[in-house]
Amino acid sequence: MINLTHSGKKKSSLSNNGQKTITWRAVFQGSHKLIYIDKKPLKATLGKDWQGKTFSFADVRVHPVQQAKAEVK
Repeated sequence: MINLTHSGKKKSSLSNNGQKTITWRAVFQGSHKLIYIDKKPLKATLGKDWQGKTFSFADVRVHPVQQAKAEVK
């Protein structure tokens, strides 16, 4: 079981309450060079959605009974 919370358009957090490690793709609107995962910078990957709008993402491994926070500035 997971719990995903968004705080506006620039912050999200995911809690993994399950028994297996999961990979969370933290996605934000717009073009960002970095996504901060638990305050540590990760290089963001850019993509475009079906409407041609740019988004930025980073894949994060979240172990059982752990939480990860993602933020763009």
